[in-house]
Amino acid sequence: HVVTFYELNPTPFNVNFESTSPPIVILSPNYGRGNYPNDVNNFTLTIRSNSEPLVLVFYFRHFDLEYQRVCAFDDLSLQGIKYCGTWETGRSIPFYLPEFSSFVVTFKTDHSVTRSGFE
Repeated sequence: HVVTFYELNPTPFNVNFESTSPPIVILSPNYGRGNYPNDVNNFTLTIRSNSEPLVLVFYFRHFDLEYQRVCAFDDLSLQGIKYCGTWETGRSIPFYLPEFSSFVVTFKTDHSVTRSGFE
């Protein structure tokens, strides 16, 4: 599955996950074609677990968002934790998701400075 945040606006996207589910790829708007746009607000992906807990591992092939110390301008938020800046290829971030729970991924940008985004 490929989930592009640009396609999510204005309706949030929900996906139910199990341990046997195939991986999904989350792309910032315009990823691979240019920089993400300004004024992206609350594009949201909600991942839901079923009857078994999950370990979600977010693996980044590319990550380049406007940097600010507390990610106040542009950010990718994983369960409320904001990420921004530029990372080396291959960074991974694991999260534990209990059974019958939700995990929220959001992306937002401000009115200036854009970068290449994330995959």
